[in-house]
Amino acid sequence: MEAPVSSGDGRVTIFKLDDLLGDSGALTLQALNEPPQMAPWLTPVGKAYRFAATEPFTRTIAFNYLQRDVPEGFEPVLRLYFLPDGGGWQPLDTRLDADENLAAARMPAQANGVYVLAASVELPQLQEGWNLLAYTIPETRTVDVALASIRDDFTAVYQYDPATETGWRIYDNWLQANAPEFAELVNDLPALAYGQSYLIYATQTVTPYLAVPGPQAAVVQGAAATSDGVAGAAAAAPATPLLPAPASQVGTAPAVYYGILVASPGASVVARVGAVECGRAETRPGDDGALRYVLRVASAAQLAGCGEPGTPVEFVVDGSVAASESWSNNRALRVDLAAGP
Repeated sequence: MEAPVSSGDGRVTIFKLDDLLGDSGALTLQALNEPPQMAPWLTPVGKAYRFAATEPFTRTIAFNYLQRDVPEGFEPVLRLYFLPDGGGWQPLDTRLDADENLAAARMPAQANGVYVLAASVELPQLQEGWNLLAYTIPETRTVDVALASIRDDFTAVYQYDPATETGWRIYDNWLQANAPEFAELVNDLPALAYGQSYLIYATQTVTPYLAVPGPQAAVVQGAAATSDGVAGAAAAAPATPLLPAPASQVGTAPAVYYGILVASPGASVVARVGAVECGRAETRPGDDGALRYVLRVASAAQLAGCGEPGTPVEFVVDGSVAASESWSNNRALRVDLAAGP
C-alpha cells in the first residue's frame, strides 16, 4: 500500500514519518465492530482498528473523532491506546487537537495490533509502598471496579474515618479475590467516593486509570458534576474532608488480623503489645459453623505502647497467649487461634 493509509470509513490515517510518499509496508487497516478484550477503565470513542504491516517502520496514527462520541466534559483526557497481539492495552503518547477533533500518536516499532481512541482518567503514578490516592471521579464505585486497572498491583486500601471505633476502614485486595468468607468480615470499605482520599499500598510502581463516569452520574454526594468534566469535578466540594497528608497518617492505621477461632462463642480475644491492650476481636460464626474473628490492632500513633512495624503482638484467648505475630498494617494477615486447655 502507498502512504498515507486510510481506513475504509476515513476516520483513521497512518503516515510513514521518514518517507510520506513511500511504501508504508501496511497490509491491512480494518475497523472493528467491537474492541477485543476492552479494559473496563477505558471508554472507547468511536471504533477500534486492527493494523498489520510487513516492516517495523516509524509511523504515526491519526484518529478523526466525532464530538457526539466523546463523554461529555472528558475530551481533555482522550488518548490513543494500543493492544499488541498477545499483550495488554498500552497508552500512547497522544497529541490532541480538540479544535479539529484530531488525536495522533507515534506507533510502536512493532505496530501490529489494535488501536482505539478512548477516555480514561490517569492518576499520578504510585510508588512501591504507601501512597495517597485522591478519587476524582464524580461517581461512587466499589473498590474492585474503581481500581480494576491496578487489580494485581496493590495489597490494601485504607480510609481514615473517625466515626469508626478504630478510626479506619480497610479493603484487603487478596481477601476479596481469594477468601470471600473472610472478606465479608474484614473488609468494611466497600467503595470509593468522589472527593475523598485513601491510603493504598502498592506492590510496585504503577499508574492507576479510572473509567470516566456514566451518564447517570449527574449529581454525586450533593456536588453537581458540570460540563467541565474533570475540572468541574475537582472544583465541586466533597461531602467530607479529605484525608490528612500521608506522612502523618501512614503509621496511624491499625494492623488487621483475622482467622478461625477454636473456642466457645463467648471467648474473649485480645491483642497485647507488652503489657498494653491494643485491640479486642469481633467474632462471627461462618456458614460452616466455624467461629471467625477479625482483630484491629492499634498503632503506636493511635495508642501509646501499641504497634509499630515488626513489633511482636500477642493474641490472648480467654487469658492465655494463643499466638504471636509481627505488627504490620500493609494488608490483613491470617492468624488462626485456639483457646488453651
